[in-house]
Amino acid sequence: MDEAKKIAIENIVDREIKNFSDSYETRFTNEVNDPEGVINSKKNNCFVAELGKEFMFYSAFVRSFDSSFGKVLEKIGNEVAKLSYDVRGNINSFLLPQQSQHMDYIILEYEKHRKPSTSDYCDFTCMIPADTRSFEKSHVTDHYFYNKEKNEHYLIELKAGGDLDNKKAKTEKLAMECMKLFL
Repeated sequence: MDEAKKIAIENIVDREIKNFSDSYETRFTNEVNDPEGVINSKKNNCFVAELGKEFMFYSAFVRSFDSSFGKVLEKIGNEVAKLSYDVRGNINSFLLPQQSQHMDYIILEYEKHRKPSTSDYCDFTCMIPADTRSFEKSHVTDHYFYNKEKNEHYLIELKAGGDLDNKKAKTEKLAMECMKLFL
């Protein structure tokens, strides 16, 4: 890695971590006596309140920290990616009825506990009409990187920690399938 890029990455990390720690400290300091603040609002949960003030503080602080710091890491990742890639916030393309039907087929295979084969993805073809305007769609994403020189697309779904939400798994898989077709 060249020295300029290394310094740029260090500056991004230093800046974002400092901003995070400063704003986090300020937020919790300002909310100490606020009955609607993150920590004091835990008093309204009878189960958490019964466990004592230390647990109440820990519960609010850690949960808030986890969520806030995850956003910081995502921001750092996107800022670093901008040094080498075109970072886009959405994917614009078209989605034909045949493509939508094929996505449904792939999701159905997963629901039946059968992993689709590589050919289910690679061998799919459909006729693309000359005018696709009526099928245009836009999908918002946080981690879409494009390398113009190599014409390579990188679509990343981040999951922080060990908590995967199974209730949203089908929806997230369907969204990823849709974005693959867009690309």
